Amino acid sequence: MRQDGVLTALAEGESSPACAIVNVGGEMCWTHSDEHFARVRAAHGVPDGFARGLDLRALRPSGGKGGQRIGHSADGRYLVKELSAGDHASLRFHAAALCARMLAPDSLLSPLLLHFERAGRRYLAMLNALPAAPGLRWHRRYDLKGNRDDKLVEEDGERIAEAHKRWWHWHTCWYGCDMLPGCATAARVRYVRGKEAAFRVRFAVGIAAARRIAAMTAADSALLAARGLIDYSLVVGILLLSPLSPVPDVDGRRQLVVRRADATYVFYVSIIDFLQRWTWCTRLAWLLKLPCAPKPQATVPPGQYARQFARSAALRFTAGGGDGDGGPVIDPPSPALAPKPRP
Repeated sequence: MRQDGVLTALAEGESSPACAIVNVGGEMCWTHSDEHFARVRAAHGVPDGFARGLDLRALRPSGGKGGQRIGHSADGRYLVKELSAGDHASLRFHAAALCARMLAPDSLLSPLLLHFERAGRRYLAMLNALPAAPGLRWHRRYDLKGNRDDKLVEEDGERIAEAHKRWWHWHTCWYGCDMLPGCATAARVRYVRGKEAAFRVRFAVGIAAARRIAAMTAADSALLAARGLIDYSLVVGILLLSPLSPVPDVDGRRQLVVRRADATYVFYVSIIDFLQRWTWCTRLAWLLKLPCAPKPQATVPPGQYARQFARSAALRFTAGGGDGDGGPVIDPPSPALAPKPRP
C-alpha cells in the first residue's frame, strides 16, 4: 500500500509496517521509523514525494569533524545529510521521542522528515532551518552552543572560513596560542574574533519573544538531556531589511521580527544537530579536557550541557528591541568590535 508518497511493505504476519521503500532522487531506498517522521511531514505540509527532488549524487563533504556529506533540494527548502554510524543508531533509538517533541508548539527542534538508507549508507532529510531563496543575503548567521564552541558563520553575505588549530593537523597547529603576533593567519584572527563575538552576542528582540525563546530552549534541552544527547546548537539567522521590504514567509520555521524606524530585523531560530550521544568516548574526552579546556566547556555530561545551553539562550535574547528603542539589536554588531581573545 502507499501512504504519504512511501510504498510500505508488510512483513508476513505483522499488522504494522516493518519497512518501507521511498523514491529519493530516482533511487529506491529503505526507510526507518517512518510512522514517526510521517507525522512531522504532515504537520509541516511537506508534499508526498518530496524526496524525489533530493539528489544523493550531489552531496558534498560538510567540512565538519565527521566528514559526512550534505546537500539540499533545488529550491533549498530541504537538506539531506549522510549519517555516521553513531548518528544513525541514535536516530533509530530516539526517533519516537524526538518526533513527538517536534510536534509540540513550543519546540525549536529543527523538523526531521525522513530517515533512509541506500547501498549501505544512511541518510537524513530535514527541513532547512533557514530559508534559502535565490539572492538571499544574511546579515548574520550564528551557530551557538552556550560554550566556547560558539561561532559566527556568516557576516553580511560572506561566510567566515573556519581556521582551526587541531593538534593533529601539523600544517595548522602552529597557529598556537592566538596571542603572539605572527602566530596566526588573517583567516585565523577573523575566525577567532568571530567566535568571541558569537560567545558574547546579545539580541534585543522584546520581552515577549525573549521569554518565549528562553522557555522553548529550556523545554527542548530538558528532553535532549533526558535522552542522553549533547553537542546540539542554536542556529540563529538574521536578515536586515529596509522598513518597507516584505518579510519572507515563515514556511514552517521559527521566525520573529524586530522593527526599527530605519530597518527591519528578521530572526530565524532553530535547534540543530541533536543526535550526538553521551558515550564512553565523550566521557573520556570530558575528563581529559576538564583541567585545561576553556570554560564553559563544550564536552560535558548531558544535564550540564542542557543547563549551559538553556542559560545561554535566556541571556542572549533580551527584552530590548522594537520601535522607539535606540539601542543595538545585535551587540556586539561586528567581530571587529568584539573583545580580543584573552591570554
